[in-house]
Amino acid sequence: MINATLASGLTGTTTQSASQVSSNELQESYNSFLTLLTAQISNQDPLEPVDSTQFVSQLAQLTQVE
Repeated sequence: MINATLASGLTGTTTQSASQVSSNELQESYNSFLTLLTAQISNQDPLEPVDSTQFVSQLAQLTQVE
């Protein structure tokens, strides 16, 4: 037989609220976006850089995510 306090303790530690899950997903997306943006800036051709309007657009999208 399962002890009631043990069972409630197990479910309490394994479940997360929806806001925590959403916050974690947002943080992962934010980190992925920053990684991709830095890779794009680091690997762009110096003779033909990314269009500044496109770069500003990406930065604006980043602030909307936050």
